Amino acid sequence: MKNFYYTFILAGCMLIACDKENNNVDQPVLPPEPDPAPEVPSIETYPRIKIELNETEQQIVNTTNSFAFSLYKQLQNAPREKKENILLSPFSLNIALAMLANGTQGDALKEITDATGLKGFSINELNSYYQKMTEGLKKADGGVVFSSVNSMWSNKNIKLKEDYVTANKAVYNAECFEVDFANPSTVNDINKWCADNTNGKIDKVLESTSVNDLLYLINALYFSAKWTNEFQKESTREGEFTQKDGSVATANFMPQKGERPYFRNNLFASTKLEYGNGAFYMQLILPNENYTTEQVIDQLKEPGYWQECNKFSTYIVDLALPRFKVTGKENLITALEALGIKRIFTNKADFSLITDYDVVVTKVEQHTYLTVNEEGSEAAAITYDSLGPTDLEPATPPSADFIANRPFLFMICESSTNTILFMGEANSI
Repeated sequence: MKNFYYTFILAGCMLIACDKENNNVDQPVLPPEPDPAPEVPSIETYPRIKIELNETEQQIVNTTNSFAFSLYKQLQNAPREKKENILLSPFSLNIALAMLANGTQGDALKEITDATGLKGFSINELNSYYQKMTEGLKKADGGVVFSSVNSMWSNKNIKLKEDYVTANKAVYNAECFEVDFANPSTVNDINKWCADNTNGKIDKVLESTSVNDLLYLINALYFSAKWTNEFQKESTREGEFTQKDGSVATANFMPQKGERPYFRNNLFASTKLEYGNGAFYMQLILPNENYTTEQVIDQLKEPGYWQECNKFSTYIVDLALPRFKVTGKENLITALEALGIKRIFTNKADFSLITDYDVVVTKVEQHTYLTVNEEGSEAAAITYDSLGPTDLEPATPPSADFIANRPFLFMICESSTNTILFMGEANSI
């Protein structure tokens, strides 16, 4: 039996498998020309459509969010320049792992579900959840552009199991292309697909492919939204940002003062900025003086801690947020192995639901992009009531300053479920 290797790239999410033997294959079936990336509509009154989850599905949200913080901690621990920014899309990664799980059995599947906290959930429950979430995220706000698109690129000489292909088509709407990985044009086709589905923000995921490649699974995630209350460009002023390595850089700070959610404990302060009709928000977390983002994540990854810290009060917040841009490329194998997902990277994994060939995952990557400015945010990933008397004067909310002039954490989330779509930290500007 031939041996193959998977490369699982999360830039959406890419999964590759490689054959140890060379094969002659036909010319690729090229993907159709996609529609142009949609423009972000101007802010209007769009109905907010909540994502209604049952108890099981909300448990999946909570466990996958906890997994996100644990995985993020591993990225913080990875060797990197001290002031390097970090950006991760947990949602894209989780879709990638779910698509892989559809073709995984035995101990390898157990490792995936144990590490992600999904031990008690069936594959059908996971598939149903991600199908509902993806559709719900698209409809939550008509003024926000959100897309999660999947594709499968397979070697024409390799027979994939029909049930596996059918499941990914039905649940994840995966486009399927049979290609010649020995043909240099295949790389261009894959990179073009990634660029087309991230509005051109991630346009080069692969340098090359090999005749031994079996399969790429790709998830492309794209998000673009305007703030509910945009910052005034004429108010933006230069200021100093103390970077992770202690050096001081000049940044463009966007000021805004008004009522917004605010929380503070002995470790950090946090506030939220809503997009559009409020279906999505960015949560900012600023470590208190003499604390670090690493210390914050150490606590956030503890079960239940993030939920406790999301008990916001209304404050008049004097906010100063720097304009910033973060791009990233993360090889996630080491981080996943540290959390207990190991067998998929060895020949001990059972991928017989995908193909009869012996395969192993050889790469898990995620490519990410985020910009934050006065108008709103654009992000992409390829993975690979209080009741009271009405006759009293309303109390004035307390005040707080939130000056993000040093390293801070950020998350883009959906409001009704608090699902984390993107998370990262700005260590340099």
